[in-house]
Amino acid sequence: YLYTSHLYAGFSDAARRAAEANAIRVNIDALGSGQDVVVLGDFNIQGSSEGAYQNFLSSGPGQLFDPIDEPGEWNNNRNFLDIHTQNPAVNGPGGMDDRFDFQIASAAVFDDEGLQYIDGSYRAFGNDGTHTFNSDITTGSGYTPAILNALAEASDHLPVVVDYELDGG
Repeated sequence: YLYTSHLYAGFSDAARRAAEANAIRVNIDALGSGQDVVVLGDFNIQGSSEGAYQNFLSSGPGQLFDPIDEPGEWNNNRNFLDIHTQNPAVNGPGGMDDRFDFQIASAAVFDDEGLQYIDGSYRAFGNDGTHTFNSDITTGSGYTPAILNALAEASDHLPVVVDYELDGG
């Protein structure tokens, strides 16, 4: 099961995001345990202490896991430079300083059967952590200037790329 989401934006809207995440979790819980589930999108979550993130990762039949397991307060925190996804082109306030976009998955996606996360494949495309904190992604050096410029022009978020494998057995 794939769920794509765009939780409500805004620093003061954490309660609304928590309610939205809870609604998704209720649906996933109803599927029962052992299901291959991936939830992905723009979560607008400021950090792992936020209620929406906690709702997704709380125990129960639909519990989800963060493949990179990088808890913390991601917003405006240079310790998470390499996983920030939002704002690759400074065209207003900010710069690369938020981990808004990510993928989380059920335990079944990590159990060597069915849909499988390929270990170490999770990445914010274009972000190798070499860009200047809170600035354009184009200040980085790990990708070609053409790729970095294209990412800066394409969107106000970087795509999160994760490789999965489908076990035919």
